[in-house]
Amino acid sequence: MLQKKYLERIKMKRQSKNLKQRWIPGAIVEIDLMDGTYSYAQILEDPLVAFFDILRKEGEIRPHINDIAKSKVLFRLSLYDEAIKNDWLHIGKSSYDPKWDIYPERYVIDADTREITIWKSEGGKVLGTEEDIKDLEYFAVWEPGAVEQRLRDHFADRPCWYVEQDKPGWKPIGAKEFYAKYGYDFHWLDDQKDK
Repeated sequence: MLQKKYLERIKMKRQSKNLKQRWIPGAIVEIDLMDGTYSYAQILEDPLVAFFDILRKEGEIRPHINDIAKSKVLFRLSLYDEAIKNDWLHIGKSSYDPKWDIYPERYVIDADTREITIWKSEGGKVLGTEEDIKDLEYFAVWEPGAVEQRLRDHFADRPCWYVEQDKPGWKPIGAKEFYAKYGYDFHWLDDQKDK
C-alpha cells in the first residue's frame, strides 16, 4: 500500500508543479501518511508547524477545521517549506494561540565534546545536562518524509528513529535495523531507488 501511495504522490507532484501552495500562518494541512491514514498540522510563522494528535482513516469523514485546530498538539518543529508547498494538502484555516509562534526550547549536542547546549525560547543559550533535555526537541529543521515517519510511529506506538538518533547515548544504527526490532520494514522504499 505504501509503495502505491508513494508512486501516486510523485505523480501528483509532477502534475502540480505550477500549482504551488504558500506558507500561510493558520492554514490547516492534511498529511497523507501513505498507509491509508491521514494526520493534520497547522502552519505557524515560518518555519514552525504544529502537528496534532489526530488520525483519520481513509474512507472516514474529514474532521471539521475547528475540531482539528482544537486537538492536542503532539509537537511543534521547524520544517522545510517543501511539504507545505508541494506535499501536504491545504484544507482550511483557523486561528491559533500566538504563543505557538515562539520557538520551543531546543538542544544541540557537540559532536566532539558531547557538551549539551539548550537554546532558550526567549533567546540565548545555556549549557545543559541529559536530565535538562529529556523533554526537549533536538534543534533541527525537519524534512517532510521524516515528519510523516514520526507521525506513523506515534500512531503505531513505537519510537521514531529520527527522534532517537538525536538523544544522548545513541548507538548509531540504521533506520531499517532500528525498525526491524518493532516489526516494521522499509522494503517498499528499495523499489523506488531506481525510479
